[in-house]
Amino acid sequence: HQVLLECGSIHRPREFCDCVVKKIHQLIPYNQARVLYMDKGLHVIDATLVGVKRWWWDSYMNHYSKLKNRERNTERSTGRKINTHDWLKETSEFSKEYVRPQGLRYSMGFGLTDTEGNLKCVFSLDRTFLQAFSEGERSVMEILYPHLNNLFTNMSYSEGEEKENPAFQLLTPREQEIGRFLCKGK
Repeated sequence: HQVLLECGSIHRPREFCDCVVKKIHQLIPYNQARVLYMDKGLHVIDATLVGVKRWWWDSYMNHYSKLKNRERNTERSTGRKINTHDWLKETSEFSKEYVRPQGLRYSMGFGLTDTEGNLKCVFSLDRTFLQAFSEGERSVMEILYPHLNNLFTNMSYSEGEEKENPAFQLLTPREQEIGRFLCKGK
């Protein structure tokens, strides 16, 4: 409950996600973590990196982020909200050239959505040690996930809202731009 209380007191999406990735580590240990922030086209526009060398992130952004999901094999259509993955069982280029050289063995991932159900950020919790995520750890995440997503969804900014809000139209273009950044937590 402490994780939800602490993170739930934050009302900016980026700061909220930074809190989540930090606090989850206390419950579900990992060696590396990535929080990818997405635009409406599901392109990565920013990231929070924990324990990830900058070179690997640059490699991801310069090559693998441009591949379709099925080619880089990072998203699965399992229908589950929380996915776990054993990278040694993977044979894709992405796994061989990007994941394995970093020593990543297991990953647990989940995404958070905006008020319209659009994916806005993706968390990847990665382990280099030879212990898979346990059923208990997965259960903890399954309990936390709906609450985290609800908190994120309730604070997320929908760009359509500015058109519906007459007060927004009274602002200068620069004030509107600043307002958009503030609402996005930047």
